[in-house]
Amino acid sequence: MFAINFEIIDKIVVANACKYDTSNTSNCFIFNLFYETSSNTRYHPEPSYFNFGFTAILGLILGLLFSYKLIWK
Repeated sequence: MFAINFEIIDKIVVANACKYDTSNTSNCFIFNLFYETSSNTRYHPEPSYFNFGFTAILGLILGLLFSYKLIWK
């Protein structure tokens, strides 16, 4: 899930990270939930702690479901 999140979804949602520091882009609630922009990264979006937790929990649930299906197949 981390690979899917950072290699595919991140590239789609944050296509051009530099547009967030050069323009006054208003972000929606979902974007602010999964990404944060701070002066530490020159206002480039970076994943939030919620994004890491959500990805880890979703990966754990999917891994358990797939392993359960494979074991009891």
